Amino acid sequence: MKINFFLSAFALTLISSVTACSSEEAVATKNPAQINTETYVSTYKDVATKSLSASNYISPTLYYYKNNQDALDNNVKAMEILANHYYEQLNNGSGVNEMVVYSTVSNNMAVMSQIAYLDGGNQQEIQIIKRNPIKGIFEPAPAAWPGYQFWHGILYGNCGEGWEEIGSTNYSTPEALAQFLAGTTGNYTYNNAAPGYDINFSEKFGLSGVVICAQKIKTY
Repeated sequence: MKINFFLSAFALTLISSVTACSSEEAVATKNPAQINTETYVSTYKDVATKSLSASNYISPTLYYYKNNQDALDNNVKAMEILANHYYEQLNNGSGVNEMVVYSTVSNNMAVMSQIAYLDGGNQQEIQIIKRNPIKGIFEPAPAAWPGYQFWHGILYGNCGEGWEEIGSTNYSTPEALAQFLAGTTGNYTYNNAAPGYDINFSEKFGLSGVVICAQKIKTY
C-alpha cells in the first residue's frame, strides 16, 4: 500500500492539530475521564453526518483522559466505536468502501478533526466532514472537496514528511480491527503524550487494509 507521493501544503492544512475548546468542555457534566463514549456519541445524532445514513452518526470526541494510562484505557472503547463505524459504512448502502480519519490527542482529550468517506471502486468522494472546534460537532465540508484523487494519494501513499507509519493490518472482522486500532494508537499515545505536545493520527481504511500514521508535535 506504500506508493510514494508528495504531500502538498494543502494536505498539511487539512491535518493541522485541533485543540480543546472551553465550549466543548462545558458540555461534559461528569468527570471527563468517566464519560461513556457511546452516550457522548448519541448526544450529536441530530447534527453529525446526516447525509449518509442513520447508522453513520458519530461524534468527533473520542475520549477524555487524566493521564497516559487513562488515555490507554479509554482509547479501547473509542477504537471499538470507530471500527464498528467503518464496518457500518461498508454495509449500509452508502457506497463507502474507503475512509480516512484524522485525529488529535491533546490537552486531556482526543478528538477526530476530519473524516473522508470515499467510494474507491467509482473513485468518488461520498462525503467529507470536519469538526467545528467552536461547536464541538462535525459539519459537512463542501461537496467534491478536495477531490477523490487527493484522497487516493493519502490512502495509498506513504505517511509523508514528519509522519511515521506505526502499524498496518488486513482486517477481517470489526473485533479484530478494533483490537488493532486500540493497540496501535493506544500504545503510541501512552508512550508519547506529554504536556506541550500534540499527537496526530491518520487512520487510512483502504480496500485492502488499514494503515496508521502518527506524528508528535511540540506546541510550546
